[in-house]
Amino acid sequence: MPRRDEILRQLTQFMRGRTTLLISHRISTVRDADQIVYLKEGEIIERGTHDELIDRRGAYYELYDARAWCAKSSPWDARKDARDRRDPSRRRDPRQSL
Repeated sequence: MPRRDEILRQLTQFMRGRTTLLISHRISTVRDADQIVYLKEGEIIERGTHDELIDRRGAYYELYDARAWCAKSSPWDARKDARDRRDPSRRRDPRQSL
């Protein structure tokens, strides 16, 4: 079975010189696209290149930042930390005892 990197390489080669619609949850898959359209609940909320969207620090940036941040943690910690980032009331005050 081909690895993800090999699939992306072949996909990139296939798309060269063509207009292609690619739908993905993985930022690494769309990062090099000419245009990225970020949809939320069927509405376009951001559009641009990867660098433009990162510079805007909007919803795409938050997704990128959360995924990069979570990748540094263990899978259990990543899920817990992602929940805590979405809901600040879940964060434990480090000054409180367990």
